[in-house]
Amino acid sequence: MKLNKEEVVTIEVLRLKGETNQAIAARLGITEGTVRHHLRRQVQQASDGRKKISLIETLQLVDVVDHWHADQLKNLPQGRSPNSNSLWTLLVDEYAYPGSYKSVRSFVRECYPVAPKRPFRRIETPPAAQVQSE
Repeated sequence: MKLNKEEVVTIEVLRLKGETNQAIAARLGITEGTVRHHLRRQVQQASDGRKKISLIETLQLVDVVDHWHADQLKNLPQGRSPNSNSLWTLLVDEYAYPGSYKSVRSFVRECYPVAPKRPFRRIETPPAAQVQSE
């Protein structure tokens, strides 16, 4: 049974306070085996397996992406984010990257801060309005 992080921490805290596995299970409404499983994983310091390692990390392309991102920031105006599509194209063309554009975009969004939104002004005109020039 998958528990959320709060429940896993609750199991650990209650166990440190001296409660039995059976009492913890009854309190949380789970089986005693689930309590044992999570305590055993905590002792082994195992990850919970919820975060999947990205293909960019698996193929050891993180340094390439870091270099690309730094280079893009130097050439872009202040407050603009680099285009993830150009990164994906670079990875496919130069490094035979088999992953999707969406996976590259997710990696970039997770690792690098997003530029703040730029203000803009919207001007509405009546339909078929013509601009008069003087």
